[in-house]
Amino acid sequence: EVPWARAHQFKGAGHASKKSTRNEVWTSAFSRLRERRQEREKAAKAPLTKEEEGEKAAERERVREKDRLTLLHQSLQSLDRGAHSGAINTQTVNDTLTRELGAQEHVPIDPSPDVEKAIVDIYAAPESVRQRAEYRKSKVELARLRGLLRDNPPPKRRHVPTVILPPETIPDSIVLSVALPNGSTKGYLAKDTDRIDDILASFLNNRLVLKTLRSLGCSTDPMNYVFKETGFATYLLGNKQLIMYDCVREYVRTEVNVPLSLTGRREAEAMMQDEVVFAACEEEEEESDADRDSCGMEGDTDRGSEEAEEIEDSELDSEASYDDGAANEAHAVQVYDPAVLYGIRQTYGLLQSREDEAAAVLHDTPLAVNATHTHHALRIRVLGAHSLPGSQATNWHSLLPSDGMTSGVAYLHNTYCSIYATGRIIFGGKDLCNAVCTPLAIPNMPLARGDGQPEVSAKDKGKKDKEKAKKGVTYSSDQTCHVTYNSWLQFNFPVACIPHGARLLLTLWAVRMTPSDVYTSSDALDALLGSDAASGLDDNMGASTTDLRAGSDALRHKLVPTGSMASEDRATHVSLGSASVMLIDEGGRLKDGESLLRLWPNEDDLTVGCPTDNLRDPDPAILHLEFDSYPGVVVIPTPTAATDPWPTQCKQCSPSEATEGEAHTCIEHGAHSQSDKTREAVAAIIARDALSELSPAELKLLWDSREMLALNYTRALPRFLQVVPWASRAGVAEARRLLSVWAQPSPIEALELLDFRFSDPFVRAWAVTNLEDLPDVHLESFILQLTQALKFESHNVSTLSAFLMRRSLCSTNRIGLSVYWQLRAEMHNASVRERFGVVLEEYLRGVHFGGHRTELHLQEKMVRDLVGVAASIIDLPDSERLGVLRSGLESVTLPKRVRLPMNPRFEIGGITVARCKYMDSKKLPLKLQFENPDAAGIPVEVMFKVGDDIRQDQLTLQLLRIMDMLWQAAGLNLEMRPYACVSTGDMEGMLEIVQNSETTAHITRDAGGALGAFSEKPISDWLRTNNPTPSAYDRAVDMFKKSCAGYCVATYVLGIGDRHNDNVMLTRDGHLFHIDFGHFLGNFKKKFGIKRERAPFVFTPDFCYVMGGVGAPKYQDFVDLCGRAFNILRAQASLFIALLAMMVETGIPELKNVSDIAYMRDMFRLDLSDDEAADFFADLIVQSLKTRTTQANNMVHILAH
Repeated sequence: EVPWARAHQFKGAGHASKKSTRNEVWTSAFSRLRERRQEREKAAKAPLTKEEEGEKAAERERVREKDRLTLLHQSLQSLDRGAHSGAINTQTVNDTLTRELGAQEHVPIDPSPDVEKAIVDIYAAPESVRQRAEYRKSKVELARLRGLLRDNPPPKRRHVPTVILPPETIPDSIVLSVALPNGSTKGYLAKDTDRIDDILASFLNNRLVLKTLRSLGCSTDPMNYVFKETGFATYLLGNKQLIMYDCVREYVRTEVNVPLSLTGRREAEAMMQDEVVFAACEEEEEESDADRDSCGMEGDTDRGSEEAEEIEDSELDSEASYDDGAANEAHAVQVYDPAVLYGIRQTYGLLQSREDEAAAVLHDTPLAVNATHTHHALRIRVLGAHSLPGSQATNWHSLLPSDGMTSGVAYLHNTYCSIYATGRIIFGGKDLCNAVCTPLAIPNMPLARGDGQPEVSAKDKGKKDKEKAKKGVTYSSDQTCHVTYNSWLQFNFPVACIPHGARLLLTLWAVRMTPSDVYTSSDALDALLGSDAASGLDDNMGASTTDLRAGSDALRHKLVPTGSMASEDRATHVSLGSASVMLIDEGGRLKDGESLLRLWPNEDDLTVGCPTDNLRDPDPAILHLEFDSYPGVVVIPTPTAATDPWPTQCKQCSPSEATEGEAHTCIEHGAHSQSDKTREAVAAIIARDALSELSPAELKLLWDSREMLALNYTRALPRFLQVVPWASRAGVAEARRLLSVWAQPSPIEALELLDFRFSDPFVRAWAVTNLEDLPDVHLESFILQLTQALKFESHNVSTLSAFLMRRSLCSTNRIGLSVYWQLRAEMHNASVRERFGVVLEEYLRGVHFGGHRTELHLQEKMVRDLVGVAASIIDLPDSERLGVLRSGLESVTLPKRVRLPMNPRFEIGGITVARCKYMDSKKLPLKLQFENPDAAGIPVEVMFKVGDDIRQDQLTLQLLRIMDMLWQAAGLNLEMRPYACVSTGDMEGMLEIVQNSETTAHITRDAGGALGAFSEKPISDWLRTNNPTPSAYDRAVDMFKKSCAGYCVATYVLGIGDRHNDNVMLTRDGHLFHIDFGHFLGNFKKKFGIKRERAPFVFTPDFCYVMGGVGAPKYQDFVDLCGRAFNILRAQASLFIALLAMMVETGIPELKNVSDIAYMRDMFRLDLSDDEAADFFADLIVQSLKTRTTQANNMVHILAH
């Protein structure tokens, strides 16, 4: 058997008798491939003439697209059916190989790590039965995602031009410094509009270059070479204009010669076999439809016949050649790359092609019940609660007195301790109707065994246990209890009006009285529970449900008993746990039958986030439910028109509780003509920020003006969707009708529709469709929010997950790598493990054809090894740490080339152990230096942290990059260079170390010690020392002025705290930047209750001195830059609010809820005009300059360190 013919890994291979047959089949098939590969290798050894090389190159171009299509098609096709049915035979495999491969010449087999092993690594090798069940459930979701990807093609994308530098900043010629294979450097002068292939051909025609290559025995054919960014894994492929490459624009922006290296094309293709990283951005001109269609290859879409599906996707691990011409487009061509032809599509296409998704289910289900034909209200029966924490637990029972517990039930009667459950219907984080609750019930405690016999012998107990044993009373070791209900939660909400995306939130509560109110009479118990509730508990029948407003305060008012003994301050309500479940599944079916919900502890807010069971805790409380039963499966169709037959039965149809029932008539009659006064009022409402609350009258005005909003106010869509009466089928149908004619928003504006406030799957699918226009260079900036937005989807398989999967597989090294690590870093979180695991598993299966999965495996191993090394030095004395650290690093083995998770541009080799050390701080982060595989590049330095939550740093740096993107789009270059940062797991991650830089504390200390903090000259003198010529110094000052303006505005808007001179750094060329963003959104540090940071931002006299002082031309330029930058950000305030709102579920300590974002909203000063805002910021600059506490804080840090 061929070693890599893993036929035994067929999923579902049932009988041993079939295994040998499969092994023979695959051995024969792969033997053929191996023979053909040996023939190719033998033929390749023969020398080729120049004509033969040209013919071979042309042939390679002809078959490359077909080669890639075949490999990707095979990699995504599930072969379970063939494995289950045993239909695979030798003839089928031979026919399939012949049909799929044809005359193809390049089909190498890559024995990369098995996909199943990689998947198990992601799931942290599940061992318990519960985790294995979770894994099996994810396989079902995975199959559903594959079907979604296979059945729905991507929509055609609009042309969105990439942000290009302002024309006045682009020089007439660009200087390229090209490193040759022998280490020498040759300069080349190119125009910004020159094509990269023309530049390469012209460069190789240079006599000195030809002489150098011939002396090294290298080819002189331009077809054998490509340009590569020196020191980085960035290859300039695609034959675009020079200025269209990201790295080139970055060097032009900083007025630096572009460092490139001449490298072999075969080496580049080997490194980029899955997808070329940072390919050229699309040009200004839009491609023709013919070009787009040729890239789409419509004729091959249906090549996945049943026979093709019978090739195991995890068997053919193959390298993929890369089409460096067509497949590298950053917008359309990259998405219409043959990679999409394995069947990836968007859910929105599914929703469009099936006007009523639930209608199909209704048609296929013989016993289905259309919800529009029933007038029943939603109700759920609570049968009981189990595994409630006992006296040894830390939840509600910890409130009970510990003395005198002799009998559980009697004790609870004497203390009036009871349990009840509440139910809420949540949509978009808000209640659709009033919450309801069950009657109070007495829990059954784990008491003495029925006959009073001790559970264990007194000999094994302590003194107290011996006394209890003598009395015949013992307790089980787990100390849990349960409560029995038979109560209906009766919601005042029609089943037919339940919107898709709604969830049921159930919470279990305990209530007790204080010891001063302990009574022994049954009257007291009746007074607490109520006679009806008490009698209902006695006969175990369901008493009538209490209807109440949601919220803890309202619960207290409703549930605290009345009478002289029932004072509100004497009752205590404690949440035992909560669980949420979606009411409607992916097919539009209403949930039914019994369910056991594993409750999350009360600190978890389940109104948003993944509705999943608590798989984190080993023994959580369990709530036993029964959903209402009907004659058949209840299907809730998707509303498609405002003439829905049901609306007259829906009562909760108004855009607000205060105007309940008043807006419904607008749905049938449409919007009326709007007066000028109304238009002004609507414009004023739309101009307000997203966090501002609207009055009932304003909500009604927006709903009445919806037609006008759809035509004239693109950016009003989020506001409009918040006033839609989602509890009305007619309202939902009207919203979807308007959505189809709404002016198309920009991709960035569509991002706002993916936060937790918008739960409707149609709205979310529509938003994702608009993201299609984002090129990879911009999409990469929002991956952090898009992966978090997966938590707000109703189900594991969604439009967004399909979108991320497709774009990741089309750009593995740019989008895919970022998506992988964003999801991988949260796999320790039990609430998202299942959902993120489905996406990760499909991604690993999708990239099994090349070296990308192998590289992910190497990155995982490197991170785990570094975590182990970091942990090994924590508990050691300081004298031993460095030796143990370097000894551990020597045992870390790395390949010759591997990219870093934090940025695929960074390519590393081995570790330079002698240059590595740990930093003298609480968590002992590691400062690591890696070798650069590029001989012309500089070493790569990284800070690796374990024990610190760097997600806040990651978020802040991402926002800084987006700010820089907005500024550049507006023609403002502020020289922002946020460093790379990525979280790789729970409390771990790595950050880029910016080389050739120093902290301003170090600069000041060297210039005059601690008192240097009050001097004006240290920074200016340091820049002059590192830039000795007048021209170099002027460039450094200009760089300092721009970067200082950018960070002043950014740190003010984001409320960055802990800004001392150890967190402000400066490069030798004058670039100022901030580090360590552990405090933001106005969380400033205090010392002994005194606020240490009183200035709006860091702008001290030594900064001003570099610009020539107050009133100097450079200082005035700085003030003007700040004003412009501030106003550009103010115009995009809604974007930043939405980005932070999408991060609420991450668990970042200083971003726990939407109210934390209010600080940033206030900093934007949206109440001011642009001129007023510029003057306002100029005043802040003066205020910061005059605040001496900043300098005093700097002096303290110099003394302390």
